[in-house]
Amino acid sequence: PDALKSKNELDAVVAYQQVLGTDINTLRYNMDPVLIHIIWTVVAFAVFIAIFVWAWSGKRKHAFDEAARLPLEDEEYVYPKQKAGDKGDD
Repeated sequence: PDALKSKNELDAVVAYQQVLGTDINTLRYNMDPVLIHIIWTVVAFAVFIAIFVWAWSGKRKHAFDEAARLPLEDEEYVYPKQKAGDKGDD
């Protein structure tokens, strides 16, 4: 009747939790470890997808092509100067 017209679903959830003996405020702050693991997994997956998209984006192609050619470039190695007391292998 008229008393139920002003109630919504949240009121029903609160009433159900009170019947079970659980305060609704404790549910908000006491997160289940499984829920923490689920949130961590979703965040880690989102970061993985973001890195994957960043790495395969067209903007990065030039930088990756340049890095791929580095081992093939012919540069002369400059040997560091030896100290006075060091014996060289020359």
